[in-house]
Amino acid sequence: WADRGADGFRLTSVKYLVEDENLTDEPANPNYSGPPGGYDSLAHPYTTNQADTHSLVQEFRTLLDSYAKDGDSYKILLTDVMDANVRQVVKYYSSNGTREADIALNYDLQELPAPGDTPGNKTFGRIQGWMDNLPDGK
Repeated sequence: WADRGADGFRLTSVKYLVEDENLTDEPANPNYSGPPGGYDSLAHPYTTNQADTHSLVQEFRTLLDSYAKDGDSYKILLTDVMDANVRQVVKYYSSNGTREADIALNYDLQELPAPGDTPGNKTFGRIQGWMDNLPDGK
């Protein structure tokens, strides 16, 4: 698609791209109280946000950057992480000092105001939490 002139790409559900190489079973989620067998009944340390996921995103970023070096236009890269942990989301901008996404989509802000919020009480905190965790220049 980049050869056909696409100016950017969105990697959807990027945190699920890589699983633990040993295919380790996920542990039970001690905070879960819903019906048995639901996705949230397990914690997901072995199937989400793996270090190799960042390596793949970095490779994709390098590939897209090669188009700009060849005289083509800059190719934007967005990641769709869908993680309630802001610190996990912002890692997709850069990890280990290597650039990744131009924009890491933050769906936590999509639900503003959250149910039960009175004007400004939690909204400010959610936005401030995002801003406090963004890397410099983002």
